[in-house]
Amino acid sequence: MKLYPDLPIQADMSAKKLALSLLSVTDSERQSAANLVAAGALFNIEPAAMRMAITRLTKDGTLEAIERGSYKIGPNGQAMQRQVTSWKSASEKVRPWSGDWLIVHTSHLGRTDKTRLRSRERALRLSGFAETDGALWVRPNNLAASLAATRSSLVDLGLDQEAKFLVVTELAVMEGEDWTGLWSAEEIAASYSAAIQAMAQSSQKVARMSDAEAAKETLLIGQAIIRLINFDPLLPAEFIDRTGFQQVVVGMQAYNALGIECWKRYYASLS
Repeated sequence: MKLYPDLPIQADMSAKKLALSLLSVTDSERQSAANLVAAGALFNIEPAAMRMAITRLTKDGTLEAIERGSYKIGPNGQAMQRQVTSWKSASEKVRPWSGDWLIVHTSHLGRTDKTRLRSRERALRLSGFAETDGALWVRPNNLAASLAATRSSLVDLGLDQEAKFLVVTELAVMEGEDWTGLWSAEEIAASYSAAIQAMAQSSQKVARMSDAEAAKETLLIGQAIIRLINFDPLLPAEFIDRTGFQQVVVGMQAYNALGIECWKRYYASLS
């Protein structure tokens, strides 16, 4: 029986994903190759596979070697790191909604390049947009950032430079079309409850675990919670009660501190 049945946990961990996770979610700006290899052992990743991933990430600029055997996020990984760590300031990303909509038009970009299409749609969903039947991507225009800053952020995340942005202050849609229904308030609220419950259960559970088990547990749970926060559409209060979201963010602050301590103890146990 799964302890966290309602929390989507991605247990399969590649060497690349693990290295980037540890450099993005811990309180250290650097990681040694030895620590990354030791972390890989918790996920059945061979030392050679981890070292190969580090080499490839360094060659493409995602990681940067500080000194022999020590690495930090490189210039090509900065946008990714900003996005991963943006959960800490998620509540500051929105403002009161005045009823207008932010629209991204992409139909002229084509859909034959599947890699480009996946990158485009991921960037839009990560920023809370939903696709309409009319091939438009829309969201309530309640983001605190300016239109230019929002566009720049989406492009950094993988949206095409050629995408067209519109702000619509007065909306006339076909009869029966309701854009507020593009998001399920019930499902979103249920995800908040699942996250809060998982963090509470895990916090109690790690106290009885070995250092290695606790490190692995907190990374997997923490990643799932961060993913939930970062993919939250940040809908206005007119769409959903925001109390649950605030509780998830506050809870994750405490859980993140717990995870950092678990990883420190695990690394210390190796020496």
